[in-house]
Amino acid sequence: MKHLIKTIGTVIFSAITRLALCIWLLFTDPGSVTFRYLLVIIFCIPLLRYFIHKTAGTSMQFFFNRKPRGEITRFALFAAMLVVYLFIVPHVFSVYSISFSGYLLVIASSVAVAYILVKKTERAPDDARINEHALLMTMAFYTLPFLAGINYAFDLSRPATIKYLVTGTGKHSFEGYSEPEERKSEITSYYLHLLPADSIIAPPQWVEVGEEHYKKDLNPGCTNCIVLDRERRLSSVKAASAGLPDSVEATYHLLVLKTNALVARREFEQGVYNRFTKGDYLYSEAHHGLLGFSWHSYR
Repeated sequence: MKHLIKTIGTVIFSAITRLALCIWLLFTDPGSVTFRYLLVIIFCIPLLRYFIHKTAGTSMQFFFNRKPRGEITRFALFAAMLVVYLFIVPHVFSVYSISFSGYLLVIASSVAVAYILVKKTERAPDDARINEHALLMTMAFYTLPFLAGINYAFDLSRPATIKYLVTGTGKHSFEGYSEPEERKSEITSYYLHLLPADSIIAPPQWVEVGEEHYKKDLNPGCTNCIVLDRERRLSSVKAASAGLPDSVEATYHLLVLKTNALVARREFEQGVYNRFTKGDYLYSEAHHGLLGFSWHSYR
């Protein structure tokens, strides 16, 4: 029985299982149901593993306990988990407005706590204490992403929604330096031009203008208007005298939207930017969060 429990703990709740689930989580939409339950399963596996080993009275094998058996395999799994973790943190925190330095802070704090626990594990007197420190070291990496994830994955509160009209899109690329290597690389910022939908006075309508106003995207008869589109139309004009060929005349038209607000340019992540084009409606939803940490979603 003891051997069976140990086998279950080794196979089902192994680091390979956690690694596979973390990779699956990395390619899952944070707003999906799959993401929600993967997050819970990944967080619970180390806890179940700990209780299984505690029941069996066995030691939890991991790289830093300095036991020679399978050391290379354990190190490879630990390195793979660490690499995946570097991608998991930005993925889980993607719904929050966090800068690159914020991601680094989350990763650095997790590594610092884990390092302290590793030092304590080296001085642990028995397997029970080693198991406790191994569990805590795993939780040092899992806790912050887990709390950040369940804050929005299980948030069932009603969000405050604001509707916008996307009047334009744009992106700007420039050369910058990445830290800490200080290497030059291209950085791209993505923008959407948004107009509050409740500020629209009348639906868009085509207005004929002169060629000069057409070139400048300007409607001379409206001070609170936004030009959404432009069109040059050609029409045939019948000749004044018989025997003369008909002529072609160009007229110029602007699609004008009357509003009482100004368009605001806002920067978004590339994933959000790619979902919207000019003329779409964007719904910005401000959520309270299950744990009280506000977050935003866009649809």
